[in-house]
Amino acid sequence: MEVLRWTVRMAKDRKLFTTAQFEFSARALNECGRMVGGWLKSRGDALQAPSEASTGGIP
Repeated sequence: MEVLRWTVRMAKDRKLFTTAQFEFSARALNECGRMVGGWLKSRGDALQAPSEASTGGIP
């Protein structure tokens, strides 16, 4: 999601998007981010710290 947000900002900065197109894209990306976050939360997939993710949560 962050890569998409960055790409949209770069397109706006390079004047490839109008202000209206940027606002539409930003709102759509925020909505998608909320949906993905809710989906992950409903599955019980909490974001783990990189050290925990690599060890499977085993200290």
